[in-house]
Order: sequence, then structure tokens, then C-alpha cells
Amino acid sequence: MFIVEQYRDKTAEYIELAKQANEPNAGKRPAADEERLAITLDQAVALFTRELAGWWWLAGNSDNSAHASCGPYRSGPDGGLVDIESTIFDSGFHADLRQLSTPAQALLNVLEQAKACKAAYNNGPQAFDAFLASGPH
Repeated sequence: MFIVEQYRDKTAEYIELAKQANEPNAGKRPAADEERLAITLDQAVALFTRELAGWWWLAGNSDNSAHASCGPYRSGPDGGLVDIESTIFDSGFHADLRQLSTPAQALLNVLEQAKACKAAYNNGPQAFDAFLASGPH
């Protein structure tokens, strides 16, 4: 697994979306130092399953990092993505974020990776090729 810095910026946005989806008092924002730890794994899972229905996911924690992976189930609505020429969907999306990151943040990271890749694929071959050439995903 590896750290995907380009998707870290989206974590705050997804924290806010998850809060809005799951908490009645979502308008109250925690202090900046607390924000990165403010989302629960349940909130991240709720957002993930809404955004990428029919995808598998896993998230965990160790002494050094929080990590997550995800990919489409072959039997799910995006199952056809597994069989495209590029193996990116079949291999899944992975994040390994240094501590004090949380499994919820790692799950949001792979959510953003997967959504960006899926959007590029849906935008046609040129967009998808450009996305793949833009670096590790």
C-alpha cells in the first residue's frame, strides 16, 4: 500500500459530507486540529456505500498507519469495470496513511481515488488514458 497525497485534500470535504449525511448537527464544525479525527468509521462507511454501491471495501489500523482498500464486485453494478483492459479496477484502490490518521480517513481516501478513476473512465478513452498517465492511483 502507499500514501496517495493527491487525494488527502478531499478528506475534509468527505468528512463534511459524511457528517451531513449522518448527523443532525452537521453545521457545527470541530476545531481544525480535531477535524481530521472527527469522522467515525460508521459515517465513512455510510458515505462509501452510498457513493459506490456494489463495491467491496476494507479498512484497518496498525501501530504505524491507517489503511484501506476498495474495488467493484464483479456481480455489482460496476462489475464490468473489473474486465477492462487496464487492471486498475481489478487491482483495487489502496491507501496507507501515517498515524494519526484513522481508518475512516483511509476509507475516504480510497473512495475519492475510485470515484476519480471511474469518472475518468466514464469520460472516454482519452480522459481515462490521461488519468492513468497522471501518476500512481
